Amino acid sequence: MLVTGDLCQDESLGGYSRLRRALSQHVRCSVALLPGNHDHPLLLDAVLGRRWTTPPADLLVQGVRVLLLSSHRVGSAAGALARFSSSGWRSACSARSAVICP
Repeated sequence: MLVTGDLCQDESLGGYSRLRRALSQHVRCSVALLPGNHDHPLLLDAVLGRRWTTPPADLLVQGVRVLLLSSHRVGSAAGALARFSSSGWRSACSARSAVICP
């Protein structure tokens, strides 16, 4: 399952804790989480990243390579890929790859 942001309305510890509780109670499959422009990626990763996948990540889903890349920029509603990400994902892409980025 892929859950895309915004994952938490107020970028709070409590909001991400509620999301963790809801996922734990109701979801019984692998979960990948992509932060949106109103999310706090470091807090999201601290609360949810140990159990669920957060970017950057390189996954294989039914034979298709899926690269999870965050375009989040602190203090900006606009997104951009970090320099380290863009060079890595360009070389990792192939005809059987999918790139998911909010």
